[in-house]
Amino acid sequence: MRGHGRPLKKINCKDIKAAGYDGIDVPLPTAQHEGEFKFLLREYDLRYIAFVQTVCPDHHGSFAEVTRVAELRPNHLAQHKRLQ
Repeated sequence: MRGHGRPLKKINCKDIKAAGYDGIDVPLPTAQHEGEFKFLLREYDLRYIAFVQTVCPDHHGSFAEVTRVAELRPNHLAQHKRLQ
């Protein structure tokens, strides 16, 4: 996997695929960029590890992102907690 949590705009899927990787691990794209993200995953046949970051003290509220992640059908889900 390639991407290391960088935002979508800094990920070059073509180069990642050419380097022999089969997927990317990046944070959830904004709603505005979801369509482009889905296209890039299909176009370059890349798997997806989703990063969901919860924020203290409202971890439960932060998990609302998981619903959006599920729609992107990731291969895996990684959760990270961030202290404010």
